[in-house]
Amino acid sequence: MQTEDKTTELALSARVERLSESIERLNARIARLATALDVSLEKDSDVERALQCDAAVVQGGGRQRRMQEELRGLLVLRYGVTTRYTQKLGPEVTRDLFIYAEEKLQREGFRPGADGIDLRALEASAS
Repeated sequence: MQTEDKTTELALSARVERLSESIERLNARIARLATALDVSLEKDSDVERALQCDAAVVQGGGRQRRMQEELRGLLVLRYGVTTRYTQKLGPEVTRDLFIYAEEKLQREGFRPGADGIDLRALEASAS
């Protein structure tokens, strides 16, 4: 019985680690694209503007348009991932995964909010 519990705990821990790493990679890519495009994502209105931006009217060449399309797609993907994780894992676990990912991004040198996630708001909702 104890072996089954330990195996289940290890499997769950490994799954949470994989989910956390995927959030970290997703958020890091969003932050890199936003930085390269000189797009602020610090406020909800900035994120909304990035989502609404028509890549066809983005200044610059084809590379800029592709980057804008990728940014928009990744923001939409993150929303879907967040919704799915919240439904499967619960809001507290999902919030904790995002807090951990944000803290790691900041340790890697990204400025707060570079990926459109407000760490202070996440931490406040944990209180």
